[in-house]
Amino acid sequence: MAFWPKGFGRGRSGSSAAGLHSRGYSPQLSASEISRGLTSNADLHLRQHYDEHIAWDADKEESRVWRRTMYTFPDWKKHRSSYRYVHHMHTILESRIVRGLLRPVLVLTLAAAAVAAYQTLHAKQLLLSFLPALPILPIEPFQLTSFALSLLLVFRTNSSYGRWNEGRRRFGRITTTCRDICRQVLALVPRADVACRALFARWLVAFCRASKWYIREDEPLEEELAAWLEPSELSQLVTSPHPPNFCILVLSHAVSNSGLDQFAVVRLQEALTELSINLSACDRILNTPIPLSYTRHTARFLILWLLLLPLALWGSCGWLVVPTVAVISFVLLGIEEIGVQIEEPFSILALENLCKKAERHISGMMLMDETTYNLVQRQQQQQPHAHMSWQHAMNMSVFAAAVKAPVVNEVSSDGLQFDNICERTGGGSACKEVFWESTGMYGESTMRAVQVADGRVLAKTPMASQWFGEGATRLGDKLYQITWLSGAGFIYSVPDLKQVGTFTTPLNDGWGLTTDGNLLVASDGSEQLFWLDPANGFKIVKQMRVMDGSKPVFALNELEFIGGEVWANVWQTNCIARICPETGKVKGWLLMHGLRQSLQDRNLASNGMDVLNGIAWDHHRQRLFITGKYWPRIFEVVPVPVNATDDALAKRQSCFVRK
Repeated sequence: MAFWPKGFGRGRSGSSAAGLHSRGYSPQLSASEISRGLTSNADLHLRQHYDEHIAWDADKEESRVWRRTMYTFPDWKKHRSSYRYVHHMHTILESRIVRGLLRPVLVLTLAAAAVAAYQTLHAKQLLLSFLPALPILPIEPFQLTSFALSLLLVFRTNSSYGRWNEGRRRFGRITTTCRDICRQVLALVPRADVACRALFARWLVAFCRASKWYIREDEPLEEELAAWLEPSELSQLVTSPHPPNFCILVLSHAVSNSGLDQFAVVRLQEALTELSINLSACDRILNTPIPLSYTRHTARFLILWLLLLPLALWGSCGWLVVPTVAVISFVLLGIEEIGVQIEEPFSILALENLCKKAERHISGMMLMDETTYNLVQRQQQQQPHAHMSWQHAMNMSVFAAAVKAPVVNEVSSDGLQFDNICERTGGGSACKEVFWESTGMYGESTMRAVQVADGRVLAKTPMASQWFGEGATRLGDKLYQITWLSGAGFIYSVPDLKQVGTFTTPLNDGWGLTTDGNLLVASDGSEQLFWLDPANGFKIVKQMRVMDGSKPVFALNELEFIGGEVWANVWQTNCIARICPETGKVKGWLLMHGLRQSLQDRNLASNGMDVLNGIAWDHHRQRLFITGKYWPRIFEVVPVPVNATDDALAKRQSCFVRK
């Protein structure tokens, strides 16, 4: 294929000087041990003795390789099979957990046997006369402490599983993000720039492999990447202090020098940041165990409990205490052993398979790129170009809007909502399209219904002069309206707009208001959104900070719920943010900077036009309406793609106002 540059798929390279020291490991005493004073002869002897006993578990440590399981469909069928109980019992002696428990279970079983033998010999007076019988402990202390022991084991195992699951998720995100970056590069980098596209593929694979090597004792890195990198590249990578960071820097420079537009560069750099964050999370899991005091106390408590258990069971079990203690020790120590084994997840996770899978996906995308590109080209040439729909636009991170047609004359909106009103007549029902419009200013505020077809005011309710009308929305058969610089609100009946009640919110200021169909969603001019429950005294049931990446979005004003998203106008700007209601993250922007110019071009602008301040959505016909304070019309607008230029980037930056 034409895209394979020199070095893409080369053979093995030379050896590396990098090793465990590159990861920050050292055979010497650690700084924390030195700071704790572990330098005396006794401490050093204890450490050496501990290391000698660790050598006993070499088989258990080597067996962790066999726990790196990746399931396929046949594996899942076996996993669910009802025969699994027979299989698991049949292979119990092959279990590496069981093998790892042989020594401690044997010691506890021998201790129970020693207790039974001593008590038997004493009862038959075969011991020296001055030797007393062992005390028989009551069972109640074990019953009282068994729940505490159970909780310690459960919390220990759950915490370990949480670390295992977090490690699995974090490394999975690394491989998934690498694949997605490759996809973006293939879509955005010009096809003629073969070297750049191949460079990204090589170093994304290198990052996956380097990350795996960094968080796990593994085979030399140069052996894993010899087929992907040039010898000179590989040499610099393996001798660097931090190979994963080296890969990230290479990819960052590649993004900066790719010649892509600034929007694309920002997106790719954010994806690289995601890689760095997930690797740091893996590093944190590796370097910080569950608090050692918890682990040690649980182990001490468990061993003492099991050692003393024969003294409580002898009176009722006799020699059966030996197999009883053996089984109980096996079960309880097995639970604790599982928690210890999965606490450090990376040596038992199938990271190798995840890396190979990422490599296959990246290589496959490189190979399929030309085929898929030609397929799309042929289809686009055969089909006429269609106008962009709102459904298509909502899949884009940034788009603009252009005027399609003016709808309603002379508005002074501080809140807007589209609705259909259907009234029964003798021949059935008649429906009207209306805007529920809240207008502001002290002494001029109203709540009114405006017919879309001709701008006729169908109903109107003025507000008292002390109130400044703000956002309004319909929920059920009522309209709710909030007010500026207060927590007061008003409730109106539909369609006659008679005031039927008032309410008070915990907000000190009311700006925008919409609904997700169950709750009211309000803004107060800050970067926060508030979910209010009308059925529960308008209490705040959820509060969310709106962020675009790491930037808070202040001055959230008019709101509308569109396509499962909260759309919010940023006050004093020409921007509308599309906000995820579950996370508060900005999913995209609607840039309305060209709207005023469009109004002037159509001779629809007026000198008194103030800020953009009204959003309404027709769910049934997929229409978006925009207006503002003292605007001469409410306008239906259509989506327009935005090219990623410096001007567009500057417009997006203008969407962020200071607090």
